[in-house]
Amino acid sequence: MLDDTFDPTQYLLNPHLDAPTGTPEDRRIVARVYTAYDDANVYVAAEVNEDSFDCTAGQPVVKGRGDEKITLPYRNGMPDGLNHIVFCGDALQLAFGFRDRYPAEGRQMNDPWAWKGYFCDTDYLYNCHASTDGDQLIRQWGADTSRRNAYQTDRVPGVGPVPKGKIKIARDENAKRTIYEIAIPREEMKLFDPADGRVRFGFQLCNNERLSGGQLTWAEAAGVFRHWRNLGSYAPTWTQRIACQTFFGIEK
Repeated sequence: MLDDTFDPTQYLLNPHLDAPTGTPEDRRIVARVYTAYDDANVYVAAEVNEDSFDCTAGQPVVKGRGDEKITLPYRNGMPDGLNHIVFCGDALQLAFGFRDRYPAEGRQMNDPWAWKGYFCDTDYLYNCHASTDGDQLIRQWGADTSRRNAYQTDRVPGVGPVPKGKIKIARDENAKRTIYEIAIPREEMKLFDPADGRVRFGFQLCNNERLSGGQLTWAEAAGVFRHWRNLGSYAPTWTQRIACQTFFGIEK
């Protein structure tokens, strides 16, 4: 739960508490994220208490209102479609960083303004969401791919479903709970070295309720410096986000 007007620690201490009820303004979204790994995969699971679940990925893009509506020949929130997935309702965006900087773009560590402007500290970025094609685990950026946004009608090399990756998204309407279960092959995330004992990790939880502007950011809750807000840690790169600079323990 990433809203500085409300203390969510009671839910961490007692996960059996009922979620808040009332008007949409009174409701809160509470998220718990778990990580692990073995010789084959890196695993991420997220349990999200939210009033509703809706993602429009894969649906036709419709522009205009009333009698002026037109349907465009693109799919919403899909690579080579239109509209980035973070603006299409409920989704989970995962960021992993193993190098201080992606070397091919943005400010590097030897730049005196290394923490200002455009810098890329995320090696791998994945978009996890439901769609009309089923649940999707999409690689947005890899260690050696470009940092293009990819959701602007053109196909971008390197962006697409993770080979051998697995994802399952389950919704319990009675409990108002959404569960993401994700397996990312170690051969996909080649820079991950378990001997380090921790990784730089961040995530954004996108929501259709439009709370906190539609994206709840782990870096906000983890206390990452706000002056590290930049355009290169998360896609889309026309929207500033706080950098992926939180060390996160990961257990076998």
